[in-house]
Amino acid sequence: MPSSILQVKRSAAGTTRVVHATGELDMATVKRVKEAVDGALSECAETVVLDLSELSFCDSSGVRLAVSAHRRAEAHGIRFVVVHPSGTARRVFEICDTEAELTVTAASAA
Repeated sequence: MPSSILQVKRSAAGTTRVVHATGELDMATVKRVKEAVDGALSECAETVVLDLSELSFCDSSGVRLAVSAHRRAEAHGIRFVVVHPSGTARRVFEICDTEAELTVTAASAA
């Protein structure tokens, strides 16, 4: 799949960094999101938000990215929050039972 089907934007608000991914997050595109998350984590933010609320597709590589980033953030004292995708893109997070490990929120609460 071409990586053009994923858009990644970074923004900042005070001590919070947000990585917003739109489109399809899979093996072919996960590197772009990882690079953005790594950049946000390296900025010594208090909170990093991975906003996946506008994904149309997500496979297990997206879940693995979120869990790995959460662990890295936690090791450095950074709060890491995932805004879960909705619809069918959310199903992979449910199947992987990530709610216990990740701090998650709905898009309407972000």
